[in-house]
Amino acid sequence: NFILKQTKVALNGTACNGLNASPQTLVAAAGANTIIVPVDCVVLVDYNSAQSVNCDLIVGYNGTTAYQYAIRYVRRFMYGVSTDMTMHLVPYLGNAAASLTCGINVPLTISTSAPISSGSLISMTIYTSYYIIDNS
Repeated sequence: NFILKQTKVALNGTACNGLNASPQTLVAAAGANTIIVPVDCVVLVDYNSAQSVNCDLIVGYNGTTAYQYAIRYVRRFMYGVSTDMTMHLVPYLGNAAASLTCGINVPLTISTSAPISSGSLISMTIYTSYYIIDNS
């Protein structure tokens, strides 16, 4: 049986500023032989000031910061945006992991490909709908 689950993760401005160096966990590792499969990811972004760094917002396994191993992402995250935003992260139709075991028993995290402009965000709230599959 596949049971759809959802998490809500709220990040303050400090956590938003540090997403490049300190990816945040959206879904904790689920145990041996299990893989988290995100179905949907919605991000509510509370804007403070201009975000002038051209970086990507990435959802991937265990702190992936290169979009070629992203599962969902936003290209040029908040670059030039001057208002609060609701973002629906799109699937990256490439490689989700570098091998058959990369996604096993690791957390699903959110990060950025470069540090964002300091103080540009007040907060982010991330809703992730997902399945857990058993790969044994």
